[in-house]
Amino acid sequence: MTDAMLATKPIENTEPGKVLKPTVFSGAEYAFATFSAVLPVGWTVEDALKPEFWVHVAQKFSKDAFTGDPDKAGAIIELRTIDHAFYARLYVRAVQERGLVVQLMGEPVYFGPQQVKSGAYEIKWNVGKRGYDIIRESDRSIVCDGAKIKTKEQAQSWVDAA
Repeated sequence: MTDAMLATKPIENTEPGKVLKPTVFSGAEYAFATFSAVLPVGWTVEDALKPEFWVHVAQKFSKDAFTGDPDKAGAIIELRTIDHAFYARLYVRAVQERGLVVQLMGEPVYFGPQQVKSGAYEIKWNVGKRGYDIIRESDRSIVCDGAKIKTKEQAQSWVDAA
């Protein structure tokens, strides 16, 4: 046999069972769900890592007895706070009757300072105005309205300038 004939000989698959089947290959939007959870101000990623944290929504991840759909283990939960302090992604590893076993995917992304430092003012998230009110500690009056201050960075700048 010549070298040219040896070079064109097809390579045989000697390891059976290592071929991806079409039944397990689909668009991600159909295969696994993505959920979004918006946490109140002051709640942390560490809170969400506890199975009991999910007790009131665990049934949304359970197996559907009517349709026969499996549970939603493998789903992704996008976690953020109402004041946009952080963003994190969680992977649902297991669905329990009264909770979820989740794992953090990468590090959470934190936006702005963790705490606005000031002795004379308190910074408080105003849900209705979707911004931060700046409250003077001495008389508890609002000195800057939440409609004007939308991020913690803006609140810190205002306090620094005051």
